[in-house]
Amino acid sequence: MQERLAAVSLTAISQWEDFGNRYILIHIKALDTKARNEHVCIIPKALADWLRDYCKQTKRDRPFPNCRTLWHEITRLVLAKFGIQISSHYLRKRFHTIAGKTAMPVNSWDYLMGDKQSHGHNASTYTLEDFSDLVQEYDRYLMPFLSISDPREPDEPTKPFTTTSELDQVGKENAELKEQILKLTRILTEALAKQN
Repeated sequence: MQERLAAVSLTAISQWEDFGNRYILIHIKALDTKARNEHVCIIPKALADWLRDYCKQTKRDRPFPNCRTLWHEITRLVLAKFGIQISSHYLRKRFHTIAGKTAMPVNSWDYLMGDKQSHGHNASTYTLEDFSDLVQEYDRYLMPFLSISDPREPDEPTKPFTTTSELDQVGKENAELKEQILKLTRILTEALAKQN
């Protein structure tokens, strides 16, 4: 999640908007953020549904009023299940790092983080009437890389070699290209020698 803990603890489920069958938009109020920027946060619908049920069970209007206590439980669970030591700030930095490696427009992911830029175009200076493009960008550029259980980077090769025959084929093509380059180098060297 790209949101700071304080904003998460202050945000009520009444600020959540169903967006299709995959995502929920959480409308973060400006006064609840460090940078004082109103923005949305996108979370998977399955997680949002679970959190809504949790709110009903605990009779709360906010899923995380006790976010500090819950965060300690989450960090223990992630460490036990995935062997990863995380902090809330780490998740925010991870979101920023991953977003910066994607083709998603900077203003879009800057807007999702609720950040205020120190120079250049500030994403919060425009009002989004329709979040469709933003959600499509998020789904295309960011969602595939935000998994904790299957961490990947946007700049990793998309399809590593899976079989020896694929690697052998690339090696054969490489040898053929090398041979062609050597032949061309000899031809060019001979042509240059004849000119001099």
